[in-house]
Amino acid sequence: MISRITRKWSLITKFLTTLIIIVIVPIVILGTASYIRSSHLLENQVNELLSQIADEVNHNIDTIVADYDYLLVRMLGKKEIQDLFKTDPEDYLARIEFAKWFESSITTDFFLKNPYAMNIQLFGKNGISYSSDGNYTTRDYSFYDGLLPTNGALSLFYLYKDGADTIVLARRVFNGNKSVGVMILNIKTQELNRIWDNVNLRGADIFIVDQYNNILYRPETSDKTIQGEQLLLLRNTEQGDSFTAEIFGKANLCVLRQSKVTGWNMLICMDKTISMEPVNNFKRFLLETVLVVILFSAAAGYFFIRLILKPLKNLRHNMSRLGTGNWTQFQNIETEDEIGELMRGYNRTVSEIELLIAKIQESEKQQYIDYILLQKAELQALQSQINPHFLYNTLGTINAYAMADAKENVQIIVDCLSRMFRYATRNSLQPVKFAEEIEHTRDFLMIQTYRLKQMPDIRWEVEGVSDRPMLRLILQPLIENAFKHGFREGIEDDSFIRIKAYLEEEYFIVLVQDNGAGPETEVKDQKILAQIEDDSIGLSNVSRRIQIIYGEQYGVYMSGISGQGAEFRLVMPKEISSKEVYNFHGYPSGI
Repeated sequence: MISRITRKWSLITKFLTTLIIIVIVPIVILGTASYIRSSHLLENQVNELLSQIADEVNHNIDTIVADYDYLLVRMLGKKEIQDLFKTDPEDYLARIEFAKWFESSITTDFFLKNPYAMNIQLFGKNGISYSSDGNYTTRDYSFYDGLLPTNGALSLFYLYKDGADTIVLARRVFNGNKSVGVMILNIKTQELNRIWDNVNLRGADIFIVDQYNNILYRPETSDKTIQGEQLLLLRNTEQGDSFTAEIFGKANLCVLRQSKVTGWNMLICMDKTISMEPVNNFKRFLLETVLVVILFSAAAGYFFIRLILKPLKNLRHNMSRLGTGNWTQFQNIETEDEIGELMRGYNRTVSEIELLIAKIQESEKQQYIDYILLQKAELQALQSQINPHFLYNTLGTINAYAMADAKENVQIIVDCLSRMFRYATRNSLQPVKFAEEIEHTRDFLMIQTYRLKQMPDIRWEVEGVSDRPMLRLILQPLIENAFKHGFREGIEDDSFIRIKAYLEEEYFIVLVQDNGAGPETEVKDQKILAQIEDDSIGLSNVSRRIQIIYGEQYGVYMSGISGQGAEFRLVMPKEISSKEVYNFHGYPSGI
């Protein structure tokens, strides 16, 4: 398809296409990546700058408020102020004396040092009031009592009074633990201008919104109709303190900070167009560079194609496909020159590669067959390892009962032993049902009953899985292991062996648990290594046979604590294809 499309293309067209893929596209990708990275870096720097401005403004606000609060606290400690709230509101002489004292002791010095303070007001619970500038309002103690916290902490709020914006600092006055009045300090909002006298805003705009969503400060050029609540809603809670928002029709990089002292929110914003101007300049430079590279490469490539690439285009195309495993040979080679000879040599190389691959495939097929035969032999060898100690002990038990003339017991033991040997000597590669493994294990337990003076409690929990296919002779060795190692120090009245079978996700699991001696050291889900033991079928034998049939991810896993017993899990696949998994009598499917 590609050949038909490009057959009539000129070489310059092919070269330009290659140039775009090899030269232009990487330049564009690298340039775009650089642009995006620069944008992110610059945006992060702007956010850091705005954060620094916000932190500095926040610090200055907290400092100013702390200074004013310090003055309030000092004045609250004056005895004359405490006495004022004990004065009868009708005692005008005492009120005049207090006004003279306040003006001479506090007012003159305080307002000279703090020119943006409007006045200081006192409102008593007993109805008495005082204002340093003589401007008494309709507000009284009851108005502020509902606004101020009962613990006496500083409270700040915003009031619009007589055509002027006012910031109010207020504290309760206490006599013992009882609130007897409030002290109010009214400050002009122009005091906020002091905050950034020594702060380089670098083109940023500042909005200050109090805890009641009143805008305490905004840039003079901003929209006067916007409300404080609208400003705070610009931030998506998932964006964090730094975010991008549209303000007054323009995209802005913003940082939001809240003062822990005042509870005010500082919104610092910078026009994104201005802040990103260096990146936009880089973008223009990148576009100009790409254009120059395209023009220069096209001019140089035209001459290169005319002199060199034309006679090699077909050979180059086919050889590039050779690396992908496409063994296409040249057909109808018409040229007799060096290029034609190269094409014929290419065809001979492809033929030799195809022949070599066929030989390798045949060799790998034979190696796989040999591997399957080896696995079959190993599995049969593992299957044939019957525990001689169990046989000797059983024969000794039969001999003992025979000498005691216990014919019925001898008959039962011999029947169980014959069934066990008949079961063990059947086709070792033929899968069995779990129910057959259970019956084989019950014969073993019956023999153990006659051999031992005391047996542990055997608990079976195998409902619903008796028809599951599995390997032969993998359950009984786990039970035998419990007798040999778990109860090596003897069987107690409360000793038990629990056999539980269940399905879990994609696994069929058979669990054998005992409360015997347990391992010497605690283990948790330790896989039994597939090392063939010399004297028994053994746990490693069972694990190895499971891995041969099902795969290395399956096998026998052990958990246990010393003195508390052990637990062994046979882990096998839940779904088994008998045709594919147990096809060891011949070759696997497809061979």
